[in-house]
Amino acid sequence: MVLKQWINPLLVGLLILFSMPLKLPALQQMLESLLSFSFPIRLSLYTLFLPPVALFCIVWNRKRAVEIWQKLRLPLIVLAFLFCWMWLGAIMSEYPKIALKHSGRYSIYLLTFLAFLFALIGIP
Repeated sequence: MVLKQWINPLLVGLLILFSMPLKLPALQQMLESLLSFSFPIRLSLYTLFLPPVALFCIVWNRKRAVEIWQKLRLPLIVLAFLFCWMWLGAIMSEYPKIALKHSGRYSIYLLTFLAFLFALIGIP
């Protein structure tokens, strides 16, 4: 049970570490040759490792969702509407490839924000 009290600070540290925009060209070349697929964006710490860590953080702290929703209902609703508007604008854009790429990146930021929110609410 000692690990349980350290998991949220560890997840916050990983979120901060993986938020650095370090490019991983060697790993990208290896994955592209292995999968025979060309990624539409350059892989970096925040596009490859940050989303899984953020999802794990949210799933690990899913019991706090009701508490977070009660405290921050209005800002979360506004944020959800803004992201829906962004994705709708990206889909309807004259340049959908670029718009969808940037919408995906901004969605990683939203996921990271929610992961920080879930992890930091429980730290005394």
